[in-house]
Amino acid sequence: MKRIPLAYADTGLFSELILDYLSGKPELQHLYRHQPDLDGIRASMHDRDAYGTNRIKLVETLKKQYAEQGFLPETEQRLDALLKPNAYTVCTAHQPNLFTGPLYVIYKILHAIKLADTLNEKFPESHFIPVYYMGSEDADLDELGYTQVAGQKKYWNTNQQGAVGRMKVDVALLQLIETWYAQSAHLPHAGEVHDTLIRYFKLGIRIQNATFSLLHHWFGDKGLLILIPDDADLKKATISLWEAELNESFIQRSLKPTQDWLAENYSVQANGRDINLFYLEDQQRNRIVKEAEQFRVLNTVHVFSRDEMRQILEKHPERMSPNVLLRPLFQEMILPNVAFIGGGGEMAYWLSLKSAFDDQGIPFPALFLRHSFVILEDSMTKLFERLQFPTSSYFGEQTAFENRIAKSVASDWPDFSKHIASLSEWYRQRADEAKVIDPTLEKHVLALEQNAMKRIASLEKKLMRSIRRREADSIRQATKIRSYVMPGGGFQERVEHGLNGYARYGAELLDLLYANLDPFDPNASWLLLD
Repeated sequence: MKRIPLAYADTGLFSELILDYLSGKPELQHLYRHQPDLDGIRASMHDRDAYGTNRIKLVETLKKQYAEQGFLPETEQRLDALLKPNAYTVCTAHQPNLFTGPLYVIYKILHAIKLADTLNEKFPESHFIPVYYMGSEDADLDELGYTQVAGQKKYWNTNQQGAVGRMKVDVALLQLIETWYAQSAHLPHAGEVHDTLIRYFKLGIRIQNATFSLLHHWFGDKGLLILIPDDADLKKATISLWEAELNESFIQRSLKPTQDWLAENYSVQANGRDINLFYLEDQQRNRIVKEAEQFRVLNTVHVFSRDEMRQILEKHPERMSPNVLLRPLFQEMILPNVAFIGGGGEMAYWLSLKSAFDDQGIPFPALFLRHSFVILEDSMTKLFERLQFPTSSYFGEQTAFENRIAKSVASDWPDFSKHIASLSEWYRQRADEAKVIDPTLEKHVLALEQNAMKRIASLEKKLMRSIRRREADSIRQATKIRSYVMPGGGFQERVEHGLNGYARYGAELLDLLYANLDPFDPNASWLLLD
């Protein structure tokens, strides 16, 4: 096995905002509080020490949620430590995608585990516990309810609605498991995976509970604690957050300056609503909107006065469900968290939220971009090493990829960029000279430059077509690698399913990824398996 660093900028898959954050661009420092390094963690610990997290309530909730599953020695030890004032969490979050979902879900969980383990070594006087916060209240079944079979998405055809985590395993889901196994049985560990799924995804079990058991089975021995925040006790302990949003619309108010700045500098939208809360019932999750002095739940008959809404908060806090912007504040209220690991999209909206955290006096954790891997198997590893193209060559649009490969192979490819720069400078000089003689001739010279550039661009395209025909074999071989890196034109970690990765490599995959993950490394990684 060989690991090769891959700069995120070289993939072309991450936004300018995220790349600037990784590089520590000073202009972004007002969007976060702590750097993603040891000094940042130390400062984040200090913030946490000054904030009152209800550790007893958190531990009681975890014990309740683990009651049927039971603890492993590694998880029980970390749960006991969580009661101590010098214990902190390292959190990642995701919705309950069926059977883990894409590979990157596994990557982010392992990043949280590795960061917590590393911090336990660096700060031995403290305790750091990795936590997976399950966003089980998400109602987007189209996004969450599928697995991948033979390179194709196979969806869970259920009539259930509302929060996916509250949905129950039905016959259609059991059939989906068998469909996956029928076409994946050739993989070395498919039988083991099938038995695991059947053990935990039993008829009538809620998806959040089955997912909880599956993740505990795979990651429990690494000390991961799993939290289902869709819990009445946790939501009752944070009533002040729901009241602030219902009565003050603080998310929209506090986000406005940041939204304007992001839209102007990065074209990033992080639009908050008047109320960023849903009303959650078993089969429905609908937005709450304010109308005069009342609260209406869209697409239902529910209309509540202020007093009635207050009673719901007291008697049925489980009906409050935060949206994507309010969820991070809820998460940080219930966890003694010092670091959050998220993907590029998550990082973007977290960077828009610091002012909302400040508004509520909630500590803002250090933000870490989750680690990304590109995995090549033995035959592809040999081809990759024989071709010796830069790792950055395999990303981007298909035509641009083929052009890069052709240029890399062709020793006779002319450097057009150098000649174009020289020619452009020549025309600028002539335009200046012409302007002295006759000001009306400057535009004429610049028009001649434009015409010349168009002809050069046309020549470059013709030469490129010829080079691509000549180097078709190299392009074809490199395309085999690209099919692993960017299957179907999407990044491997977002297309390949975690279930298939485990079926192919077994538990060894988790150990391999863990061993090659540096939680502070600002680069992604290629893993070349032999």
